[in-house]
Parts: sequence; C-alpha cells; structure tokens
Amino acid sequence: MRKCDLWSAINIIDSRRLKSKTIKSASQVNDAVKVRGRGCVISFSRSPLARLKALLETHRIASFMTVNDVLKALLWHSMVTARVPSLQRDPPITSAKLPTPINIRIKLQKPLPDSNFRAAIDFALVYMPLSHLKDMRSPSLGQTALEIRRAINNIDEQYIHQAVALARTTIDFRDQASNMDRANGADVYVTGWQS
Repeated sequence: MRKCDLWSAINIIDSRRLKSKTIKSASQVNDAVKVRGRGCVISFSRSPLARLKALLETHRIASFMTVNDVLKALLWHSMVTARVPSLQRDPPITSAKLPTPINIRIKLQKPLPDSNFRAAIDFALVYMPLSHLKDMRSPSLGQTALEIRRAINNIDEQYIHQAVALARTTIDFRDQASNMDRANGADVYVTGWQS
C-alpha cells in the first residue's frame, strides 16, 4: 500500500478557481455591462404579516408558528408558483425543499465555547410537493408554516448531540468547499428581516 502525503503537489489544489464577481469602476469598463439579474430588497410591514399569521392560525388548531414562519411560507409558495411554468418536464420535478439555517449554539443547554470554530449551523429541511406549494389559499400556507416550525423545532439538543457524535473528529482540509454560486447568486435569503 502506498502512503499518500496530503501536502504533496498532486493533492494541492492550484487550478480550481471560485466563481466570483469583481466590481470595476466606471472608468475601467469599456463596454456596457450586461446585467444577468438584479438584487432586490423587499420589505414587509409587520402588521399585515401578523394579520396573515392570525388568519393562518384559524385553520390550524393549537399549533405555534412565528411571523417569520409565515413569511417563509408565503415566499416559498410565491416563488414556486412563479417558477413552475419554467421547470423541466423530463424527468418531472414534483417536490421542493426549503432549508432554514439554524444556529445550534443557542439550542444547547451547555453552549459550544466561543473558541470552537467548527460549523455551528445546521439546516432544518422541509420537503413539500409542488402541488401543495402552488396552492396559495390560507389552509395550505398555514400547513407550510407549521411544517417549517416543526423542522426548526426538530433541531433540538438530542438531535445535535447525535449529529456531533456521527461527525468525524479529525478535520480533513480537503473537504472544505463552498457550494454557494457566487457568480449567479442565491435565489433568496430570509434573514435579518425584523428590526
């Protein structure tokens, strides 16, 4: 068996380049820049969201949801409804996934020390059929908001301890990667929406 040196030339990544955008000043740009997308900031007033939450709660019996859960449900339903006509047909796409980042540091009774620089984020995943997400009526939105809340609540201390126990204890620097498409951008971020 041949010993593999992690730092040998063959294992050092020198040809991979992350896609990113570089902003140039107007004097450096010779041709007109073609914009492939646009960045938008959308603001929602708290009172209409609170009214929507109250409406959705009338369709759900004794279940807790936050205004943020309602906002995510509304955005998810709206984005799916807008995108369904352009989805590929072969093979057909029949479901969607919504990952919600969860800071596990605040979910633990004995918090992770600040000196622990490992990832302290996990994702609460919700999977739903497109047929459900295309329905913009209150019962459907309420069910989605509750599923979002259920997924968030499932990231509890017991789950975190199990996930940490399954994780490798040694860090393999070759595994570090970025999956965010920096050139094209992400679809939507729902964060820092309340001040």
